[in-house]
Amino acid sequence: MRFTSTRGQAPAVGAARAVLDGLAPDGGLYVPERIEPLDVESLLDAPWAEVATAVMAPYLTGEGGLPADGLREAVEAAAARFETEEVVPLTVLGEADGTIGLLELFHGPTHAFKDVALTLLPHLVTLARTAEGQQGTTLVLTATSGDTGKAALEGFKDVPDTEVVVLYPTEGVSFMQKQQMRTQAGGNVHVLGIHGDFDDAQRAVKALFADAGARERLTGRGYAVSSANSINLGRLLPQMVYYVTGYAALRRAGMVAAGEPVDVVVPTGNFGNLLAATWARAAGVPLGTMVCATNENRVLADFFATGTYDARRGLVRTDSPSMDILVSSNLERFLHDTSGRDSDRVRAAMAQLADERVFDWGALPGEPADLPEGADASRHRVVAGTATGEQAAATLRAMHAEHGTLVDPHTAVALDVLAQYRRGDLTGGQQPPARPALVAATASPYKFAPAVLAALGHEADEDEFDTLVRLATTAGDERGAPLGLSSLRDAAVLHEQVVEVPEVPSTIEEVLHR
Repeated sequence: MRFTSTRGQAPAVGAARAVLDGLAPDGGLYVPERIEPLDVESLLDAPWAEVATAVMAPYLTGEGGLPADGLREAVEAAAARFETEEVVPLTVLGEADGTIGLLELFHGPTHAFKDVALTLLPHLVTLARTAEGQQGTTLVLTATSGDTGKAALEGFKDVPDTEVVVLYPTEGVSFMQKQQMRTQAGGNVHVLGIHGDFDDAQRAVKALFADAGARERLTGRGYAVSSANSINLGRLLPQMVYYVTGYAALRRAGMVAAGEPVDVVVPTGNFGNLLAATWARAAGVPLGTMVCATNENRVLADFFATGTYDARRGLVRTDSPSMDILVSSNLERFLHDTSGRDSDRVRAAMAQLADERVFDWGALPGEPADLPEGADASRHRVVAGTATGEQAAATLRAMHAEHGTLVDPHTAVALDVLAQYRRGDLTGGQQPPARPALVAATASPYKFAPAVLAALGHEADEDEFDTLVRLATTAGDERGAPLGLSSLRDAAVLHEQVVEVPEVPSTIEEVLHR
């Protein structure tokens, strides 16, 4: 399969090139030329590796792609790094139309949903390098709002012919997220804190991709630049898989009949996880309404309500920091999909966003009849809502009281917005269809222990590691905090450098010299 740029001014490429480049030369994001139909019914009882291979092979193998046998081996190697055989187990809460299926996306090595893709991406990059005959070193540049950074560092550590550089906002991640990154071992990993927010980090990465001079210098030193952010196609395709396995688990549990849709609810800031769900729906997974859940940084919720994307606002620091984002990269792919692949319109909107921090897309189509010619109606149905920190905390507390289930603040935002949707609050009072919902539980609650403990009505300890222990005791969790988090108490801090945003490009070149 070939992949084209959302901005329409770069040549189509094969999967190997798209994975290696990350970002298209014109600054756009690669999208598949089509979404391949998937025989979902044949995969209802299949193990993870079989489902993942079936979902991704049409895009990643074939001409210009990766070897098919290599893809299956890569999927199996990535899956082996998870605590559970299912990779993403499903916890079913409630009954009948009130069913909630929690997609537990946090059983990987860094205890967050990014592991599903980032345990696999290094294998994909290695296969792509071989397929393209690429020599030298792949430089993986990554901006993080908390979870992507650690997952990329862990996934790419000590991978031959690879260097990985992660940028994170020093005041925009949780203590545990920061500790995970600053203690990361590996001879090829580099971590830079920045004085700024995630949007500053993301802009710095994109600017370096677009800086011909910097890329020429890096190329001259044998580096080929790529990314582990969700701008990379290799991040999105693996995320389609758990919407298939989640739907299959609901079918096996008798919560939904063949062909009956289930809704999807995702806490999001950068829109990649929800975009992957829209692609899974377009492939034939019976998914209904996509519910986009935002925290107080509600730029996406405002966009879906008004058609105007307005990032001209201050970033709010919240207890769900992975959603503290104002410029959502993957919305660009969604706009490309739902505009009938109108690259000129997308390019103009993205240019205006870069210059003015705002663009007016106009009224979003609501029904299939309203869509432009060539647009895929099955990819459009998205509603959006916002939960404040207080609302999320109340929902977190209620989930534990009613179900004995502990969730993190991001997942609590999603659950609160789901309740709003089911009441009709997000649809102008119109009651939506009553059906089960898959909710993306995106991180372990122990990564945000102080906020979770506070939501349960207790003050956090001064020592965050004592807070981990007390959260487990308070919640009645006999398993306790994941070892990958509690063991950080004794881990040495290896990365302490903090830079100003304008210094990022030169600092990256400096750290690669060391």
